[in-house]
Order: sequence, then structure tokens, then C-alpha cells
Amino acid sequence: MNKNNHKYTWFNTILTVLISTVLVAIIISVNKYGSLYKRRFIFINIALLIGTLIIILLTVKFNNSTKKTPKTIYSVILVLLLLGSGYGLYITNIVDTTIKVITTEDSKIEYFASFVVYNSELEDVDQLKYKTMGIIESDEFIEGNVLPKAELKKLEFDNVKFKSYQSYTSLINALVKNEVDFVSLPKDYKNLYSTNEELLPILPDTKSIHDFSGKYDNVSKISGSDIDVTQVPFTVLLMGNDGGRTDTLMLASVNPKAMQVTLTSIARDSYVPIACYPGQTRDKINHSRSISRDCTIRTVEDMLDISIDFFVEINFQGVVDLVDSLGTLTIDSPASFHGNIETGEGGGVYIPEGVSDLDGNQVLAFVRERNSFLDGDFQRQLNQQQVIDVLLSTVIETRDVNKLINLIKATGRNVETNMSLSQLIDLMNLGIAKMESTFLNNAEIFTIYGNRVTGRGVLIYNPDYDLDIYYYVLYNGSISDTKDFIAMNLRSDGILEIPQGFNYNYNIGFIPPVFTIEEYYEAIDSDVNLNVPRPEPEEEEEEEENEEETEEKPIEQGTIMVENFAGKPLSELKAFADENGFYLEEKIVEKITNKKDEANLHDKLFVFEHKVGFLNEGDTLHVTITKWKYVKDEETTDPEVNPDPGDGANKDDSNGSSGDKGNGNSDKDKEDKDNDI
Repeated sequence: MNKNNHKYTWFNTILTVLISTVLVAIIISVNKYGSLYKRRFIFINIALLIGTLIIILLTVKFNNSTKKTPKTIYSVILVLLLLGSGYGLYITNIVDTTIKVITTEDSKIEYFASFVVYNSELEDVDQLKYKTMGIIESDEFIEGNVLPKAELKKLEFDNVKFKSYQSYTSLINALVKNEVDFVSLPKDYKNLYSTNEELLPILPDTKSIHDFSGKYDNVSKISGSDIDVTQVPFTVLLMGNDGGRTDTLMLASVNPKAMQVTLTSIARDSYVPIACYPGQTRDKINHSRSISRDCTIRTVEDMLDISIDFFVEINFQGVVDLVDSLGTLTIDSPASFHGNIETGEGGGVYIPEGVSDLDGNQVLAFVRERNSFLDGDFQRQLNQQQVIDVLLSTVIETRDVNKLINLIKATGRNVETNMSLSQLIDLMNLGIAKMESTFLNNAEIFTIYGNRVTGRGVLIYNPDYDLDIYYYVLYNGSISDTKDFIAMNLRSDGILEIPQGFNYNYNIGFIPPVFTIEEYYEAIDSDVNLNVPRPEPEEEEEEEENEEETEEKPIEQGTIMVENFAGKPLSELKAFADENGFYLEEKIVEKITNKKDEANLHDKLFVFEHKVGFLNEGDTLHVTITKWKYVKDEETTDPEVNPDPGDGANKDDSNGSSGDKGNGNSDKDKEDKDNDI
């Protein structure tokens, strides 16, 4: 055998060994998911083993050949096979790694915190040795209690004095009021409270002078590891995390036998007892996530008296990545608006009304928006449910390998769950079995029912801010109906009792029933303190004798409770105002529609928004009103095009609205409308 043939023999042998090793690694990796399409996986394994055996036999044959050309061609084929098998191993490794990241809960969690000062000349951590520090009373606040104490001990700052508070917001306000010299907050506190209107003016004057971290046991008490997800109904808490805040909160119940899913939305401003607060005092439910994920889970469990088996948490950047990995999502928006989402090119994004294909940034703006919709936060909850439904359907129907790989990568970066790999595979097997045994489309495997916990908006005085803060107090009736709604789906038969008002319209099709109502006529719970004591007003200095003396009345809590009339006819709010003796100051915004099914709304007046809370007799309530105008497709909405000379210009009715035709709106009305948009 000459030297060239000897080189080819060694080269082909090495390639064959590498290819065989890679194929065996692929077989081992793929077998983890062997319960999916069992027959196909058996066929794939047999094919890979036969392929490996054939490659070995061919290598032996060509190594014994004395012809150079066939050996060269075979060497090229082996190189291509090595590249192909290497790519296959790369894909399986991505899937493997991503699923491990998603489904593996660490035994310890690393927390990051900062020592923060306000309007202070303190620059160095050594200057804190003899200062007073504000900490959280409860040791469940790792960054506000346990971690800073451990850091002070490490720094040997034994002379630091402590003052205790109940929450991070009260901690920050204590810092602003100079009750303490510094506090410990989560390291990302500025982003965490960037949407808190009360704290936003304070944040620029705060600064961190020492950052630190520590690892502590993951004390999460929920575990559905022993649940057979193909037989037993289970619950999943879905959390949308935006910089430590849970701005999206939905509880799903899944009945695998009935193939039904319920999605219950919980408003982020819901005023509920927080499980990890001292004494379980009330606060907005989205503040619980700033403590821990476990705190949010326990709070929802206590509120709905239900055990949560699994959680799925996705950060909002994950929404962008997931949608972009699939290309777009087809979304039906009830209104057009500009979303306040920064993009790589700068500026915001535009979401048109109706059905359209939206990219990641547009979908993120869609699930965040509430001010552009008549029903505000309620519509946002419906939008979030719509996105989840469309996202799941799109994933199931995707057959593009590259899109699926990108989707897997995006999921690994942004999603966490305590559901195990075997449980995920079992669920996929269940879906595949249903698809193969029925004529249903992929997107129709599960029937999804939407629901939300309703309540009323109130303003409650908060001494930390010295302001009235908006809270959403949940109806006990809605909580009770939601419990029944979820309990029905968790029954072994999975039969949902459809409300009496449900019907099927042939022309419209199936409309999912509503299981709770918007308003429950009930008193607010006695443990919800609406009359928090306010500080006594400071006494004014006496004026000169020749001036008239004026007596300042102390600030009083109103006696008339004004609930949220948003979305209701203006006449209802007027009747309520007349009955209770307060006045309305109205601002009209015109809303134009060309939908035939909304033609009956023409010239109707509805409440868009107003402050919710307490008033006294004789007070004035500022209210924004929506005036609907139906315009046929061929008509123009521009008052300057073909004006009707018969219009009654500047003809105002008692509500400040213009005439029915033409340009009867005053310039000021136009300006108000433009500003509102």
C-alpha cells in the first residue's frame, strides 16, 4: 500500500469513528423524548444504527481498495456526513439544554441588593458604620432583611442601628423623610418602581453606594412532580414579569380528560391580603412578586382557596423574543393606538384596529395597553388571554424547523416552570393522541374558557405617600363564582355548568360563556379600611386685624362613594350625581366607527373615565365622555371636505356636545379630542 492510500485509510477511519460517535450521541439524546411518537422514534433509532453499521462496512471496503478516485469521493461523502450529523447533534443539544433550563429549579436562589441613600453626601460604604438603617420587619424579604444583615456582619458594621418597616415602599418613604440614613433595596429597584407614579419623582435623587449578593435556599412549597398530567386535573399560575413586577397574572386550570382549560385573569391592582406581609396586610397583588415568586403563589392560593400545582413565569422581553421567533401573531385589536414600547430604531409602535399581523414589540404593547380601551384594565386582561390562545395555536401549527429552533432558544432565555420534562412530554403525547383520534385542527385540541375576578376601583389614603392611591377591591361574589368556575373544571368529569344566559347564534357562531358578572351589589369588606386617618392640617398664622378672618376646614373623607362608571351610559352617572347632590364637569371625545353592528351607538354618550373614590355633596366630578358617531364607508370624517351649509355650527346641547352633523364641534372640542388621542 503506497503512502497516499495509507493517508486516505487513516483519514476515512478517523471520520468514520467521529460520525459513529456523533450518531450514538444523537440516539442517546433523542431517546429522552422517546415517548413522543414512539413508533417514529423506534424507526429513527433503527435507521441511525443501520446507517452507522453501513458507514463502518463501507469504510472497511474502501480502506482495502487500491483505487485513489473512489477513496477520494468516499472521503468527501464522509466529511459531508460528519457535518450533517454534527448539525443534528447541535440541534438536539439546544433542545436538551433549553428544556433543562426551563424545567430545573435550583436548590438555591441568588439575590442581589444595594445600600441606597437619598439626597445624601454619603459616597462610600465605610461612611455607614454608625448610621441608622431601615429594614423590613419580615425575614421573608430577603433583599430587605436577611441579606443586608448578613452583609453588615461581613463588613463588621456592628454599630449600625435598625428601624423596621412593613414594605419596600414604606422603606423608601422613610428614607425620603430622613427617618433613616440608608436602606437596603433590590439592586434593580429603579426599574422595579419605574411605573409607580408616587415613587417616580423620588427615584432620580436616590443612589446606590454598595451592591452585594447572596445565595439562599429556594423555599418554594409548590410541587406537582407527582401529578399524572394526562389523567388528573391540575392548576398552573401564569406570571408575566416586567422587571420584578408581576404585571400579568392568570390562573389556568387544565382538565386533561375533558381537554378543557380555564384562564382566570387577576387585575394587577387587586387589593388583597399579601401572604408574606406581617399580619397579611393588604396591598396591590403585583407588589408581592417584588418579595418572591413564592409570595405571589401563596397570595393567589389564599385568595381563591386553591392549591397551585405548577407555575410558568415569562419576562416581558420573552414575549418579544417568542413572537419574533415565530415571525408574527395574528391579533384582533378592539382599537388602534400607539404603544409606549421602545424599539431598536427608537420611538414607539403602532397597533391598528382590527385583525392584523403583529411583531414582537407590537404584541408586547398590545398586552400592556389599557388606556386606549373603553374597558381599561378589563380589556387588557382579555387581550392577554387572546395572545396566549393565539400563541399556543401558532406554536402547535408551526412546521418550520428553523422557527421551532428559534422558539426553543427564546423559551430557554425567558421562561421558567416547575413542570418536569416527563410531564411536558406526557402533555404533548396527550395532544398528539387527541389529534390522531379526531378530526380537530391542531388549534382546536383544547377548549379555552376565559374569566376574570371583578371588583371596584377605590381611592384609599396612603400615609406613606400622603396621597389617595387607586386600588381595585375585589367583589366577594366574583371570588366565590371564580372558585366555583375553577372547581367545575377540576372535577373528574370536567363538565362546566353553562350559565342560563348562554346561547348559540348560528350567524355569529360560538361565543364563550361568561361565568362571573361585572358588578356585585355588596358592601366592601370591613377589613378594607377606606377611612385611613389623615394628619391634622397645620394651623395658619393669624392675619392682621383689618383683614377678614377665614377659617380652614379640616380635610374630610367624602361620604359619597363613587364607583367606576367607565363603559356605562352617561345617563346612569348623571342620575347617580343628581341623587347624591354633586356636579359633573364633562369633556366629550368623539369616537368614529364604520362597523354596521355598531350603527346603533350613533350619538350615544358613554362614560370613558373619571376618578373613583369619595365625594361630598356639592363637589364636582371631572368626567371624560365618549360620543359615538357612525359613518358609512363612503362618507368622509373630515369636516373640511364638502361641508354641509345647513349645519348648525356651534350648536351645543346641555352636555357640551355639538350638533349631529358637519363641523358643529368648537375649536376647543377639536383640540381636546386631539390632546386626548
